[in-house]
Amino acid sequence: MLLPGTRLLPKPHWRLGRWLWERCTSKGILLVCLALTAVATALSFALPQVPAQTRANSISHDEWLSVVQVRFKDWTPFLDAAGAFHILEASWFRALLGLAAFMLLVWIGNVVGALFGHRQRSQPDEPRDGYSATAMVSVLPPQQVVDSVQQAMNTLFRRVSRQTSGNVVCLTGRYGGWAPVGSLVLHLGLLSLVCALAVNGRWGWQESALSILPGEPVLVGPRGAHQIELLGVAESEDKARLRGGTGRQFSLSRGDTVYWRGYRYGWAGDSGPVVEVTATDKSGQSLTLSDYSVQPLPAESLRFTFSLSGSPSQDESDHLFIVSEERMVARLKWLQPDPSGAQEPAQFHLWVFQGDGQTLIGDSPVAAGNETSSVLIGGVRFSLSFTRSIALSVSYQPGTWPLCIGSALAIVGLASGLVPRRCMQAVIEPDRDVVSIRFSERIAGISWSYRRRRSETIARLRSQLGEA
Repeated sequence: MLLPGTRLLPKPHWRLGRWLWERCTSKGILLVCLALTAVATALSFALPQVPAQTRANSISHDEWLSVVQVRFKDWTPFLDAAGAFHILEASWFRALLGLAAFMLLVWIGNVVGALFGHRQRSQPDEPRDGYSATAMVSVLPPQQVVDSVQQAMNTLFRRVSRQTSGNVVCLTGRYGGWAPVGSLVLHLGLLSLVCALAVNGRWGWQESALSILPGEPVLVGPRGAHQIELLGVAESEDKARLRGGTGRQFSLSRGDTVYWRGYRYGWAGDSGPVVEVTATDKSGQSLTLSDYSVQPLPAESLRFTFSLSGSPSQDESDHLFIVSEERMVARLKWLQPDPSGAQEPAQFHLWVFQGDGQTLIGDSPVAAGNETSSVLIGGVRFSLSFTRSIALSVSYQPGTWPLCIGSALAIVGLASGLVPRRCMQAVIEPDRDVVSIRFSERIAGISWSYRRRRSETIARLRSQLGEA
């Protein structure tokens, strides 16, 4: 005889499909898949990740690997072949995300089916964790036993439903019947997290320590689709004004991070000053200048970028240029600040040589306290304009919002698991001279007080029914 509400599962015809479905609905396999995804994601933050545009260029990729090899030594080729330096873009990681997403969709379908009552069950409520079953017998009349059991269950549940099939009575009490909603929220949050990782791995990119000069737009991204321009840097404070590819202007301070429509801008580090040099003769006529270190290309102004270095004597602190009309060679040196702080930063010195560069005709210190400084040497007036460049880290993560929403949903879903949920069923069946009572329960969440009250209620019920 079947209990009220019982439905029999049809015999599966496709055994392989049934086996696959059971594997997809396995909680253990889902947890292993999610754990592997979490570990791989954590490794993507722990290990250096090569930018997509760098990996696309074999020369740049080899240079990047040579820098990384200092840290990982002989393990570098193996880690690179395994995709450890581009985890979010690796094929095995994408396959893992696809498997996790499919299994989460199956779980969501099962939870939705349970919410709407479309899932077939072999019993109305199968025992789960908590007290699985309790049995007792009584010699009292069946109706009196039913009334006593229902009265006892009424002390534990606000509402107790009754179902009758022949002479068998089934009493059911539930608390927290909306429990599947918490499971649905949890799985939706996990699915959103997996989708966010997939989106970031497919369309996301990053640029680290990108040097940007004022007034010179820089194209970044795998196909150079995003343009960044440095509008200016304040000398008195570490704050820069930039214009992003969307046309929005924003301010960025040292140590801060700015987020805008999936883009992340961060101040990556210090950069040296930028000096723009022009020269005029006694009559105020502009003179032609040429950079000595590259193929001479005459111009009315030259821009020199000074990079920070560990030693002030390195070549990055010197720049040579030629004044063509006056047959002069000038040397501009940046006196880098003393690490002890005893020397004022942004101090320069200019030497001017005549003819072949062997005859010194004058030199002068140049202070960068103002935006523009002027020096007169050998009848030529040198004007120097000072700005700064910054090292910027830029990344594009289009899955930022799904990642935040998924994290919030996952936290809410996990917290809902602490909410007390319980279900008790009592099946009362007369059998000749006795009446048998079988209890089955499901208990989840924080239910310490309920367990105590349940034990006291069952003890009183045993006494009422005449059991020792």
